[in-house]
Amino acid sequence: MKKIITGLLLSLSCLYSISGTYSFTDDKETGNTITLKKIKGNMYSFDMSVSNTSGRMDTLFTGELSGKIRINNGIGRYIKQVEGENSLCEFQLIFKQVELEIRTLNNNQDCGFGMNVGVDGDYYYASYSVIKVASDDILNVRKSASSKSKVIGTFNPWDDNIDVFKCKPNTNWCLAGQYEGDFSGWVNKKFLKGHTTPIFYNQYSSNKCSVQNVKGNDTLSLRQFPRSNSKKVGVLKYNANDLIAYSERNNWVFVKNNDGISGWANKRFLNIEW
Repeated sequence: MKKIITGLLLSLSCLYSISGTYSFTDDKETGNTITLKKIKGNMYSFDMSVSNTSGRMDTLFTGELSGKIRINNGIGRYIKQVEGENSLCEFQLIFKQVELEIRTLNNNQDCGFGMNVGVDGDYYYASYSVIKVASDDILNVRKSASSKSKVIGTFNPWDDNIDVFKCKPNTNWCLAGQYEGDFSGWVNKKFLKGHTTPIFYNQYSSNKCSVQNVKGNDTLSLRQFPRSNSKKVGVLKYNANDLIAYSERNNWVFVKNNDGISGWANKRFLNIEW
């Protein structure tokens, strides 16, 4: 592997957190990951690992690269001079709503990746959630990448921990699913938001639960979505014990009582029976 010396980082200012791990796979047995960690301001460290079997199960081509990169407005450009040669290791990171695009600007081998190994590709986030869908609406999941294609399923407006497997080039369509691929189809990517870390998820089996840690003169608010600034859709008495818990998202639990009142409640105010 070629040694690489002092580097220069050029880029355009990232207004959002991008720390996390992104991955890329394809039908050529490529398995790449890049992990970004914020250092300070818009400066990030990265650790990149790339591999490819090129269809040969007895051979594994690999490469690794670590360094620092400045990310501005969702774009970063990494440049390093190869020791002892008149060549550069140079690639660009472009952060999009659904994917991170990485493109080398010179020969892949100039970055020390070696033969048959490249970094180029669309890297996907750890998880995705539904956005821009009204609370009384649903997001259609289609059989193929077309708005005229058959609807084979739906996502709720609060759904998260959605996996994106790939996106169709030059379109707004991505193949997405939940529950480790047991359900998947094509979704318009303008309704998806990427997260660099998985969202905690727990599916209950209609567990009974009751309200706790609420004063006798107070009530527990139910929210439209699993977050504190979401619209209030109902309240529960401090001693309510006729609740059923259905699912959990990041310490928020979707509950429903015998009167049909339902919504998301903060988990610390619920006693869930197992």
